[in-house]
Amino acid sequence: MFVSAALVFFLARGCSPAYAQQQCMLLGGRDCPGKNFHQEATATPEHCCNLCRQTSGCRAFTHATGPLQRSGSTCYLKLGCPWMVKFIQRPGVTRTSGRVAAALVLSSSSSAGQQQQQQQQRQQPG
Repeated sequence: MFVSAALVFFLARGCSPAYAQQQCMLLGGRDCPGKNFHQEATATPEHCCNLCRQTSGCRAFTHATGPLQRSGSTCYLKLGCPWMVKFIQRPGVTRTSGRVAAALVLSSSSSAGQQQQQQQQRQQPG
């Protein structure tokens, strides 16, 4: 099992993993071909990212605009994206792709914080 040095440091400092938060990385001018499992009209790439984060199994997405899109812009949810290709954008025709990955969010442990505060109070003259 791999444990990162940063995680060990934060755990030693009294922080604990609170939850894993889904993060999106948007790449303008990129298309992620294939592996579509759902498509839906969305206004922006950010909305497309949020839809992917909320959909089980979604690991990547492409937000497409242009005359071929029924609603003007479409979000294509994907099971994965092994590679991205450069998309030559033209006026009114764009592609923005991204991947969704979990990021560990750390929070301060209240009991560790209380212990540290009690220790500081004991060290103060008084």
